[in-house]
Amino acid sequence: MKSLLFNFVDILIDTIEVQDCTLLKQYCGVYKSQLERDGQFINYVDRIAKYYFNGETIIKANPMQ
Repeated sequence: MKSLLFNFVDILIDTIEVQDCTLLKQYCGVYKSQLERDGQFINYVDRIAKYYFNGETIIKANPMQ
């Protein structure tokens, strides 16, 4: 049985193959509880999105910075 994070990685690869960042953002919302297990997970996904989706980000900008 695969863990939820492994399922997310499979989905991440699929969204890169079809070049659909909107779909990736939706799945990040679905898997949010798993991605929050470690504070760096979402940062890694954001870096991957920036690289493969021409600078698009997953993390919303913090207006306080």
